[in-house]
This record gives sequence, structure tokens and C-alpha cells, in this order.
Amino acid sequence: PSPKGEGFTDPLSGDSKSETSQTQFTALSPGSQTIKLDFDETLPGTYTIANGFWYPKIPPSSTPEKVTIPNYPLQPWTYFRKIYYSKYNIPYEKSCSGDDSDAWLVYASTVKGKTICSFQKIKMKSQFIEATWINGTGVDSSGNVLKNAMTVNLGSDTGQICHGQYPDGAIGRGALGGNTFKTVSSITGSCPHQKLVMDQSLAMPVSIIHKRSVPATLSGVKALSCGDQLNLDIGEHTTTYTRFVDDMCPRCSISTTFYNGSDGHIDAFSSDTSCTGKLVGDFGYFYTSYPTN
Repeated sequence: PSPKGEGFTDPLSGDSKSETSQTQFTALSPGSQTIKLDFDETLPGTYTIANGFWYPKIPPSSTPEKVTIPNYPLQPWTYFRKIYYSKYNIPYEKSCSGDDSDAWLVYASTVKGKTICSFQKIKMKSQFIEATWINGTGVDSSGNVLKNAMTVNLGSDTGQICHGQYPDGAIGRGALGGNTFKTVSSITGSCPHQKLVMDQSLAMPVSIIHKRSVPATLSGVKALSCGDQLNLDIGEHTTTYTRFVDDMCPRCSISTTFYNGSDGHIDAFSSDTSCTGKLVGDFGYFYTSYPTN
């Protein structure tokens, strides 16, 4: 006769805390059984062990027997609970409006140990110039990838390589809304040596401390690192999306950007080619973990 599971307790343990899930089973056949954690009831944390007890009633006895489920070691499973994901993109000039305005391309070369900056005056749509300067990267109508000159240390501020060499009309300072860019070979994020991949890359929350980007703690559990893989679940106990940390998002660490009770905020890189981020929309809420066994 098949036993009935009259109560199964499956605790996760780690970080000096444990989480418990219970369920009732009808008559069982030989094989494995599945019990699913309540994502909303499980606290963010890093869990290293799963175990439990099973109380079957085996006919003809009506008294439950206690069966101990042995410890199952987990590759440390870090659970952040429900994270809010906004989206950001790279502006494309073809999606922008406005009249053509003056912009500049900057080039740097070394002559007798001194860096010489040269400039090429071009025309681009005014909305694209503004969006690319704010975003840091943009793709012009010819498909060239452009970087805000300050982000590649070729701006006009003190301490930047091209300080004192800017011609009239070329602007390389953030406070003035720059119009000077460098052509680069690929779209990269703030993480060293990381290319941004459409619909795959994420920007993790960071804090700006002494003008440096320092990873911020997510959900009170841990700070993410460049290259981390996150697993996103809409609540069906199956990984819906897999995303990788390739960029940084200072605004995501501000508690006022946590929406509708979420436990954190991450920015997802989008393939949307709109001119401004406001037109891209949001990715949504996902139960988020790293890594998953």
C-alpha cells in the first residue's frame, strides 16, 4: 500500500536563520516528491543546507511515522526575494528627433611623450547629442558607437587628458551638457572589460563613495560583483531569465527607487533603440537568486 504524507517539513538553513515550507501529499507512488518554497515567506539570505522530516501514515497503522530527511548541502544559494528591474538602453540617432547641431569627435595621440588631442566637427541630431552625453554611450546614424568624452578621460575638466585643448564650441564638461565624443569599437559597461549584451546584461546597485563606485548591498544580503549570474523567476519555481552583471547603477542603491515593496532595484540592459530611457519602459518584478543548484 502507498503511504500518505500527512506532513512534510523542509527547512533551509544558513546565515543563522532557517526557512520552513510544509505541504500535504496524497497517496504516494515510489519515486521523488517535490515541495516548493513560498518565495514571499522566505527571507533574503544565503542558505547552505536543506533537510526535513516526513510523517507518513502507512496502512493499516493510523499512527504517523517520523522519517528524517538527511541534510542536503547546497552550493551557497543566495536569495534576494522580489527585486524590481527597470530597463535602460543605448540611444540610437535614427530614433531621435530635432534639428542637426554641432558636435565634435575627439582623438588623442602621443607626441614626444605628450598627449595631443585633435577634434573633428560634425553634425548630429540635437536630441541624440543630449541623450548620448547623459547616457554615456550612443549609436549614430552610421552605426558608430560613441562615448561621452569624459567617460574615456578625454574631457575638458581639470585632470582630464584634453584639459586646455578644447576648441571654441566643443564642450567636454558634464555640468554644461557636453557635445564631444570618442568613437569606440563596442558598447561596454562600467565593469572592467565587460561588453554589454542586449537583453542579457544587468547594472547592479552601487554607491558613490569618494568619487568611486562601490557595490551596494542588495536586499541586506550581499553586494553583487561584476560577472555575477542572476536567476530571475516570475514565481513559478522555474528560472524565467538568466542575466549577468556587466554594469553599475548608482541610482539603484537609493531606497526610494525600490518600488511597491520590492527588496531591491537592478537596471536591465535592453535592446530597445529608443532615443531616451523614458521611452523604454520597465522589465518588472522577479524573485531573484544567485546561484541556483
